[in-house]
Amino acid sequence: MLKALLGDPNARKIKKYQPVVTDVNILEEDVRSLSDEGLKAKTGEFKEMLAKAQNRGKGNKSWMKFYR
Repeated sequence: MLKALLGDPNARKIKKYQPVVTDVNILEEDVRSLSDEGLKAKTGEFKEMLAKAQNRGKGNKSWMKFYR
């Protein structure tokens, strides 16, 4: 009865994580085509993106909660 009232907790979790999964899949497409040297060069860019995301005041940090 509670499940019918509140919905499936697993479905809520999946819905919550889906935007993060989509973002990761998009990044994977870009990274997969890189050579080892290209990936090493991209590391600085990734660090910069992470630093910008951490410094945003009210930006979309939904993906960051998984890394803390």
